[in-house]
Amino acid sequence: MTTTESSDRFTTLPDDQTLAATVVALEEHGYSVEVVDDLDAAREAVLARIPNGSSVMTNTSVTLEETGIAEAINNGGPYDLYDYAKGNFDATKTLMAHVQDEGNLIDLIVYPICFDFRHAVELYIKYVITDLAKVKGTAHRFKAQHTLLKTGGLRKVF
Repeated sequence: MTTTESSDRFTTLPDDQTLAATVVALEEHGYSVEVVDDLDAAREAVLARIPNGSSVMTNTSVTLEETGIAEAINNGGPYDLYDYAKGNFDATKTLMAHVQDEGNLIDLIVYPICFDFRHAVELYIKYVITDLAKVKGTAHRFKAQHTLLKTGGLRKVF
């Protein structure tokens, strides 16, 4: 096992002056900022900003995992696989539209396009399998894994 030492810059909370300057800089660039006291308050603030029925992609984020936000969205939110798939497909269409914009390099945008499209297809497949399972009466639910074979989704439905 290999360990790496991290700078105090990333493991120590900022002082009030740094925090205030960061809030101002973010707001000047159009971001809405809410400073909270702890992880529970952060999770509540984030989840309160997500409208019901929204498509939310958490991807892999240590911050979202450690704060419990990813789990709240992936396992308990009012979202389903169709919403996730549509969100990824819509993101693909948005990126594709920008490929032709002058100044955008296809080399920089091709991988996010491929990733979002592949993920949209995977989620649509899982959505169909889940619906088929409901029709069959098995009520299969996918776990937070990235392959259909590991979750047993195909085997449990058919």
